[in-house]
Amino acid sequence: MKFKLLAIAWIFLFSQKVFGQCVPPTQTFSTDITDSSFTANWVYSGSAASNFEFKHRLKTQTTWQSINVPIGALNSVVIDGYTIGDLVEWHVKVVCEDGSEINSNMEVLRIGGPGVFFVRR
Repeated sequence: MKFKLLAIAWIFLFSQKVFGQCVPPTQTFSTDITDSSFTANWVYSGSAASNFEFKHRLKTQTTWQSINVPIGALNSVVIDGYTIGDLVEWHVKVVCEDGSEINSNMEVLRIGGPGVFFVRR
């Protein structure tokens, strides 16, 4: 029994080293919030991702706007086209080499004007 457990543990550790690890993006935050735009930022510490898909929308909408962000690019995007007072939500999806997908936390922010804020969900 001990041999089986050791073999399973070794296979798991070996697969993580050889095949990499696909994990969700973390430390999502918004910066440079203006009257029409913001910069979305995230950290990715995994090694088995094909690309990121950045998604954003007005909180009142049901359809997401998507931007593909290649691995190796900066882990941030500048989003423009909103107006003062718009409530925007966004998240980053990592597309893994094996075809699976993992989402970051959802971020919510108000565009420009007084009372600029963002909320992490």
